[in-house]
Amino acid sequence: MNILTRHRRHFAVAGAFLAVLLAAGGIWLFVGDGGPEGATPPPASPTTTPNPSDSPTPTTRPASMTVKVFFHLGQDTDPDTVVAVNRTVPRTTKVATAALTALLAGPTRAEQDSGYWSHFSPATAGMLRSVRIANGAAHADFRDLRKVIPNASSSAGSAALLAELNATLKQFDTVRTTVYSLNGDVAAFYEWLQMVPPVGQRAGLTDARRAAADFLTGVVGMRNLAPGSTRWRSDFIVTSDFRTRIAGTETATSGPITRVTLGGSATGFTVLGVNTDTIKVDSPKSAVNPDYYPVARSPLTISGSAWAFEGHVNVRVVQDRYGTVRRLGEGYVIGGGDELRPYTGQVRFTAPSAPVGWVVAAELSAVNGQVAKATAVKVRFAGVPADPSVLSVRATARPALRDLDVEPPDTVARNGWVMPTGRGTITFVVQAKNTTRVHFNLTPLTPGSPPTRLLGTASRSGGEFVFTWRYADEPLLARMSLTAINATGHTDRVVVNVFHP
Repeated sequence: MNILTRHRRHFAVAGAFLAVLLAAGGIWLFVGDGGPEGATPPPASPTTTPNPSDSPTPTTRPASMTVKVFFHLGQDTDPDTVVAVNRTVPRTTKVATAALTALLAGPTRAEQDSGYWSHFSPATAGMLRSVRIANGAAHADFRDLRKVIPNASSSAGSAALLAELNATLKQFDTVRTTVYSLNGDVAAFYEWLQMVPPVGQRAGLTDARRAAADFLTGVVGMRNLAPGSTRWRSDFIVTSDFRTRIAGTETATSGPITRVTLGGSATGFTVLGVNTDTIKVDSPKSAVNPDYYPVARSPLTISGSAWAFEGHVNVRVVQDRYGTVRRLGEGYVIGGGDELRPYTGQVRFTAPSAPVGWVVAAELSAVNGQVAKATAVKVRFAGVPADPSVLSVRATARPALRDLDVEPPDTVARNGWVMPTGRGTITFVVQAKNTTRVHFNLTPLTPGSPPTRLLGTASRSGGEFVFTWRYADEPLLARMSLTAINATGHTDRVVVNVFHP
């Protein structure tokens, strides 16, 4: 599925307020304008000129400073490659504003004669509305550039335009991430360039393939993976295919496929199941919804059909808790060696310390004993207290968020909200099972920013948890998440990705 097309559909549905996500299950929240810029100006350069009168008293000119702007040099230049050019401007504390203002005036005639070029020109001079910098994020807002720069929507044109803007802003140490808008509309700027806003990009297929490979290596026990096709099956579901490279057997392009199914969110992927066509597990029966995970108790009865070397299928029961995998029990069943044939058997396992785990049915290579292919079913262990489960998250904002209540809770992490300018509050109401308390956290998304910090703890009101976030009027690019906690474990969930311009 074309991710850009999918995000445009979200823009059309949710309107200009969407920054799209997503992640992450995160939401993009747009707020406000105005306020300090936050970049440090270079040293002043005061100058004097001789007084033409007989008096030796000098006349002091206004202090000035030098900033860099970035243009392209040479018509065959890579659109991502830009060159710095100095500009002398009146000294100001708003140095990023000064630099962007100079950039939008374009190269001088002399620079053009020397081979410099840019989408910016005297026609775009004065079209910068504002620049705000805080928490490593710079937000620059322009008047509508689309009619003045009609050729910026090609892939090379958009790359060239962004390269000059990004380089000019990122020369300042306080800027690590950039976001742009037209008359305050972030979606409009990136739609013009036929791009997804950087604040709204979801985790992609590369992230899905990596998550699948990590699971096959850490939980299933496969080694020497050869990745195959990874593709979107729906807006939320991805499948990723792998084979194993086992010396002396089939090549990596012709061996059995093990397919990992993952659920996608704004921030990453969760493995929902693993299967290979020649090892089918009928019981325990696979389920995606945690409420319907099959319950496993020792001895575990497993049945299905298989086609494997000499019909031998290795069965392991493992627990997986916060990324730590522990093998609880192991056995085998016999299916078919020449075709799919039914099997049934039992595997005993030791007492688990985690509420969930996996039953892995695999064929082991006759060459070296490595896992050649596998099917895995997620189970819930009987007698182990369940981890907390977040059922829903609702929100009420003051000032009000436009169209906040249009999106159902399970799409909150993908679509986004529009917030009005200035300070405000958002009150979150969480419904959760097996939960004694809920923490809300904020993680800056700009590179090099401070780590996650605790925003606060929700108060309990009846069967719900309530938390009010009082946000400041300053630029911020961050991810809000919650942690539901009980005596034996915790569950994390992304609530909203926040972009405050």
